[in-house]
Amino acid sequence: MPPVWSFPPTGVIVPDVACGFLLKMNNQCAIMDFFISNPEASKEDRADAFDLIVEDLELSAKEAGIKMLLANSNIAAIQEMAQKHNYSFAGNFVHFMKEL
Repeated sequence: MPPVWSFPPTGVIVPDVACGFLLKMNNQCAIMDFFISNPEASKEDRADAFDLIVEDLELSAKEAGIKMLLANSNIAAIQEMAQKHNYSFAGNFVHFMKEL
């Protein structure tokens, strides 16, 4: 799990099941990220929680004037969720990071 200090202030938490956050950029785009689920929760509960999280994050993004949401994941369940919510496939990417 990423360190708590790295989570953005806008997020949705379904207690004991899952969470997801909205990374607002300084343009009209944002990234949905930090999707984390409790492996002890049922698959159905996790799927329901992620549906709620995506819907709530989309609403928060619209209210903030965001015009495009991006999401990246190599996890099949997250990819399926994105397709279910009508996100377009934009290709495979490799991500880099550096701690400062």
